[in-house]
Amino acid sequence: MTAGETVAPTIGDPVMETEVSSATGVRRPLCRRAAIASAVVVTIVIVTAAIAASRVQDRAATKASAVRRESTVDPLPVAIVRVGSFGGPELSSNYAGLLIARRDSVLGFERGGRVARVVVDEASDVHAGDLIAELDQQDLDAAEKRVRSELVAAEALLAERIAGPRDETIQAARARVKELSARVDLAKLEAERQQQLASRGATSRSELDAAVFGLQASENGLLAAQAALEELSAGTRKEQIAAQRAECDAIEAELEQIESQRQDSRIVAPFDGTVAQRMIDEGVVVPAGAAVVQLVSDRREAQVGLPPRVAADLKRGDPVVLQVRQSTRCGVIDRIEPTVRRETRTRVVFARVVDGEPNEVADSEWVVGEVVQMRVPTDSKRDANAKHWLPAAALVRGAKGLWAVLVLPGEDPVTKCQRRAVEVLKTDGSRVLVQGMLKPGERVIAEGVHRLTAGMVVREIESHPSNPRKS
Repeated sequence: MTAGETVAPTIGDPVMETEVSSATGVRRPLCRRAAIASAVVVTIVIVTAAIAASRVQDRAATKASAVRRESTVDPLPVAIVRVGSFGGPELSSNYAGLLIARRDSVLGFERGGRVARVVVDEASDVHAGDLIAELDQQDLDAAEKRVRSELVAAEALLAERIAGPRDETIQAARARVKELSARVDLAKLEAERQQQLASRGATSRSELDAAVFGLQASENGLLAAQAALEELSAGTRKEQIAAQRAECDAIEAELEQIESQRQDSRIVAPFDGTVAQRMIDEGVVVPAGAAVVQLVSDRREAQVGLPPRVAADLKRGDPVVLQVRQSTRCGVIDRIEPTVRRETRTRVVFARVVDGEPNEVADSEWVVGEVVQMRVPTDSKRDANAKHWLPAAALVRGAKGLWAVLVLPGEDPVTKCQRRAVEVLKTDGSRVLVQGMLKPGERVIAEGVHRLTAGMVVREIESHPSNPRKS
């Protein structure tokens, strides 16, 4: 058997592997190494457990010590501010638009003709009712003379019909009746004489017929004269008077039409304003509706397109600030278009300028067509409860550029402060506008947050003074 050779057990020997030492040739059991390895592992486990237990005890002792310190150390006094009570500047945004005239009209004649005169030029100031231009009216003068003569004749005839026939005419009609009555009597005598002669055969048949038919003609003439006398005695019929009055009214309507054409032959200023442009000179023959002058009113207003969300928060009468170049004036919302324009996706808002002190420099800048800036408040009513102004000293810098504030929950003056994350929206130096997990009325530590951490016990001693909200 060589050194280091393993000897297998024989029958009856205990089950144990052995090895022969290469130096001494003595056999040693192999289980001793395994026992040593197991002991080392157990020792390592015990040491690790002891170290972990020691650390847990140290942490518990530290926490207990902190609790004892909290119970023995006085709470730190802090000044707080109520969420929603700290005033800030009113937020506003500027929107560009155009300065337009309150009224802008292109004026022309309502009838065609030759332009007789134009009494204004560009930049002429006019008042409502002032004459601006006029057409030649010779044709209207001639037509008016003709119609007036017809009216005189019609009115005279109406007066005659109302007055009725004259007494002389009635007397003449009565005399005519007497004359015809005498002729009838004479015709009767002649007819009777001819009948007597005819019975004796002393006259011809033709003479008898002439006498008979002559009597009938005389009687018919007498009846006609008597009817005419009765008509004259009764006077003019009401229907004739009404028809003549209607004729007079028709002639007067023609005169009114001529007067209307005279009005259409003149252009008068419909409102106070300034002539912006003159398109026609004297002597030109123009058709009806042709542009002659452009008139703009003296009152100016701003026409600005706003986002629908901003326009929805405005109403008629809300104050705004209007600026043209370096001149600033106050204005108020006059009207808002009810629909969103398809091309720009905006709602057009019209703001009129509030009259103030006269300023020649400012008036020279407020020219129609200039670009105007409208300053509109942007404090939306929909998210007014989600945005709050706080002192800048209340902010605590967080990780990755985030910000937070320390809040005192509840109403207990002595309590632990809590950390709330916020987003800074706007700042003006000493104040910040934030939104986050804050509710109106909650207490926020206003200053001295550098010496505090979340979970520290603090005591409210005073409220931070609130700034009045600026308008």
